[in-house]
This record gives sequence, C-alpha cells and structure tokens, in this order.
Amino acid sequence: MLRQAVESDPRVLAARSTYQSKLVEAEGAWSAYLPVLRGTGSAGSSRSQDPLVRGGDKRVYGLELEQPIPLFGRESARVELARVAARVEESEVKRVEQAVVGEVLEAMLGISTAKETLALRERLAVNLSEQVAAVRETVAGGGMKATEERLIQSRAAQSGALRARAAADLAAAQAKVKRLMPEATPVVKLQENDLRSWWRGPLTLEAMEAAALQAAPALLKAQAEAEQAGAEYAVIRADLWPKLSVTMQAQRGTFGDVPADSQSIFLGVSVPLFEGGASFSRVDSAAHRQSAAKDRALQEGRMTMQRMAEAWARWRAAEAMALAWRESERQEEEAVKLTGEQLAGGATTQVGLLRAKQTWLETLVQGVDYRSQQDVAWVRLLQEAGALSLTSASPHNEK
Repeated sequence: MLRQAVESDPRVLAARSTYQSKLVEAEGAWSAYLPVLRGTGSAGSSRSQDPLVRGGDKRVYGLELEQPIPLFGRESARVELARVAARVEESEVKRVEQAVVGEVLEAMLGISTAKETLALRERLAVNLSEQVAAVRETVAGGGMKATEERLIQSRAAQSGALRARAAADLAAAQAKVKRLMPEATPVVKLQENDLRSWWRGPLTLEAMEAAALQAAPALLKAQAEAEQAGAEYAVIRADLWPKLSVTMQAQRGTFGDVPADSQSIFLGVSVPLFEGGASFSRVDSAAHRQSAAKDRALQEGRMTMQRMAEAWARWRAAEAMALAWRESERQEEEAVKLTGEQLAGGATTQVGLLRAKQTWLETLVQGVDYRSQQDVAWVRLLQEAGALSLTSASPHNEK
C-alpha cells in the first residue's frame, strides 16, 4: 500500500521526471568529446567589373567535420557538472519519497487513533447516559442532591460534543488517506512491529546519527549541491584556457563555368584575450558560490545532528509517557473490578461503579492519544535518520 501511494504521488512523479531529465543531460554531456558533422551549401550569383575577380553563378554543397581536442579539461568538467546535477535531483527524489512515506504513515496512524478514540467516546456516552438515569433515580429516592443530577447531565452533554469531534477527526483522517492513496487501495491497520521494523540497527542515538550522516535526504542534497558548485567553478575556470579543434571540410559545386570543388583541414584555436574582466569575474563569482555551498553543507550536517537529538528526545519522552500511562490504565481497570466486587457486597452503589468505569474509559482515551504521539514521534525520528526509504523497507512495510 505504501509503495502504491508513493508511486502514484504527483510530487514523487514530478521529482522523478526532473531526475530523469538530468540523467539524459548527463548522457548528452559526453557529446563534448565527439566530432560535430555539419552539412553546408550555398547558391547565388556574383558580378564584378574587375577582370581579376571571378564572377557568375555559384552553387556548392559539402560537409564539415569539427573534432574538439580535449587538452585543458573543458569537456571533462562539463561531463562532471552534468553528472553532479543529476545527483542533486536524485537526492531530491529521495527527500520527496521519504516525506510522502512519512505523511502516509502519519495519516494511517491518524485513522487508527481516530477509530479507537471514537469507539471509546461512544462507550463513554453510553456510560454517562446510564449515570444520568441512575443518578436521577437516586435523587428521586433522596440519596443524592439535585445538583448531582445537573452535574452529570452537563458531563453527558460534554461527552456528546466530544464524541462528535472524534467522529469529525475520523472523517478528516479518512479524507487525508483517500487523498494520498490511489483509488480502490485498501487501508491496512498499522501494527507496532510494522513501524519498528523500519529500523534494523541498534536502537541508540549514536547509531541513528551515523545513519543520518549517510542517508538523511536534506544532508545528501546539500552535499550534492556543494559538489555541483565545485563542478560549475571547474567549468568556468576551464573556459579561460584555449579551445582547440581540428576541422575538415569538403565541398563540390561550380562557380560560373569553373569547378568549385575543394578539400581542407586546419587546426583551430580560440583564446579569450580580452573581455573587460568578465571571465575572471565569473571565476571569482563561482569560487564564492562554491564556498557558500560548502558552508551550507556543513551547516546542514550540524542541523541534522541537532534535529536527530531533538527527535530522539521527543520519541523517548513520548515512549516513557505511553509506558507509564499503560500502568495507569491497568490500575484503573483493577479499580473497576474492585468496585464491582464492592457493589456485589453492598459496599457501594451502581453510580459508584459507573463513575469508576467512566474514569477508566477517560484514562483509555488519553492513553490512545499518548500512544499516537509515541508512534508519530517514532515516524519523524525515522524520517530524520533517512530510514523511510522504500528500497530498504521489509515486505510487510510496503503493504
């Protein structure tokens, strides 16, 4: 299911198309080493009163072959620039793919959370409805004050509003998944092992930081852009050197009543001698861009480590909270059982049991939220580490 969502996402498709265009350009860059073959031709008429100048109708056609001589690195620099430009777009594809995977996972988690929350809210609504009836009966019998009935009715109304919001949250989550998924794609509930299996290394901050330095898409793109700036600098510097080529020409035709057939071969040299300082300005500008790109890559490396540390801390805190809340849920469940035993022994009332169940259900609702926060924090930690790539996903991750 994840693979289907990624493969059909317009953002991924656009990034891949751009990458493919850069690959084509990289292949075409090798043509700088190959000869250029041109067809030539002309037709016209020339008249002159000078007896030493030939006149008449002229019609010629021919071929011209120009072979560059790669001596000063101009051609290799252009090939390298095209190759690095493709690497930049490749890193962008990885960044977009992982962003989409993270978005889909969070959307699927959102559906699971919304469904569990709505189910618990419905149980709470039933519980409070039963409390309203039980409290009304008790008040009528003189066992409670009338204010208690008002309070429980207020809580029942609040519960109805919260149930409606939970239903709206579920509808919103389903709409988001529908937008991200291709039509007719079944939505599978994520299990805890599905999320944890994305990471196969040691579960330590150091291991994840090491992975991020190798695979974090934003860092890879910054490093590729630094290489691209270096390649651009090399191209501009190479343009300062002479351009050499060998040109061969052959033509056939007539000029007046005389054949105009010819063959020639010559060595061409093109050297920029004076351009008002434009060439050296371009070199200096490219050098500064290269330095800036290197600094950005260095800063991105630092920011990657900072984001990893923050994501790790958020996940650990969410994990601790979810674990502690599970114990709270267990204690509340035990309290409900004890209250039920007390009711059987006449030590409490039906209202007391219903209130104990209400507290337990409200604890469960909060627990669903804490576990959702834990799962989302884990997904974002994986994304910072560059671990949400489909190429490294296990088969059940791709469902």
